[in-house]
Amino acid sequence: MCDKFFYPEEDIKDWKGFTFILPAVSVGNVGQLAVDLILNTLDMTHCGCIYDDSILPVIGSNPYDSVTAQTDCTHLMTACEVYMSPTHKVVTLQQRSPLVKGKQSQFLEKLTAWIKVCRFREIILLTSSFAHQRIDCQLEGEPLRYKVSPAFDRTEFENVNGWKELERRKLVEDETFREFYVPGGGIANHFYQLSVKESVPLCVLLTFCSEGDNIPDAFRLATYANRYLKLLQGPSTWKMPSSWKLMFGNTFDQTIFH
Repeated sequence: MCDKFFYPEEDIKDWKGFTFILPAVSVGNVGQLAVDLILNTLDMTHCGCIYDDSILPVIGSNPYDSVTAQTDCTHLMTACEVYMSPTHKVVTLQQRSPLVKGKQSQFLEKLTAWIKVCRFREIILLTSSFAHQRIDCQLEGEPLRYKVSPAFDRTEFENVNGWKELERRKLVEDETFREFYVPGGGIANHFYQLSVKESVPLCVLLTFCSEGDNIPDAFRLATYANRYLKLLQGPSTWKMPSSWKLMFGNTFDQTIFH
């Protein structure tokens, strides 16, 4: 599938009809944290990685609590990896490092081409936006929004209460209105425009937030995504990966107060 972009661990027969979930490297890394919750809770299987010179390299130990992670301590994680759950018919990409400056277009064009080859049923992008850049009508109610491309089946959002579409907004610099504008949303703006152009069925789910301890934001966004995807039945019980214990480093030495 898309030679020299996606490198599978084994031959992937067919992902037609699967849902593809990916994060944007955005405010507070909320999209990535939400994907961590999905991957760890569903115990998804690692099936390959994406390698491209548009992605900054990174390597580390397995961040999840899966059976594979517990039995194979030699498995290393890389900058951009792909996981799947045949039971849920879901494929998930986790991106752990930002894109190289000036190469966002290159990455998104290759990603879009790969998505088309895989024939996914729908694409779900999880992202976040600066809370301090909300417009007046976004200051009340849930800090959650959605936006779908024309190729996406929006029936679910129109027939079920509780979904709020991202509002149009006027840009201060040129007084023009934007149908889709997510400040701090990483690839969200560019990927949405490309999805419209290429008829990719994209749904962007986002939360407004600020930098800091963004674990609550991640839980909120993952639960928001589950309202549509229905990956978990009943109340959403997400399992934090063990790697999150080191998110803020070691605790301080209590003796400094003695």
